[in-house]
Amino acid sequence: LDKTEALRQAKLELLKNKKYSSPLFWSAFVLYGE
Repeated sequence: LDKTEALRQAKLELLKNKKYSSPLFWSAFVLYGE
């Protein structure tokens, strides 16, 4: 599992949960570097 896919899956898991689906909870996560 590469870093980009791990970040994608983490965001999708947050979106599944109504409590954390707001961009307030997941939009700050950004992948920098390799």
